[in-house]
Amino acid sequence: MKPVHVLFIEENAHDYLEIRQLLDEQTKTLTIDWAPNYERALTQIKQNQYDVFIIGYEAQKTEQLRFLYW
Repeated sequence: MKPVHVLFIEENAHDYLEIRQLLDEQTKTLTIDWAPNYERALTQIKQNQYDVFIIGYEAQKTEQLRFLYW
């Protein structure tokens, strides 16, 4: 099975690590990268290597909207 490339956009490193551990326990087909802010995420998104984006629940609403409109 082809790996699924995920970009997790979350300011809090602890939250990222918890989610990553949870997903790693469920499946081995995910490759998960982390972007701690909008600017870093945008740089990574432009590389066009991700299948899925996860935006942290606690992210600022303006930042969430920027991704939805991008």
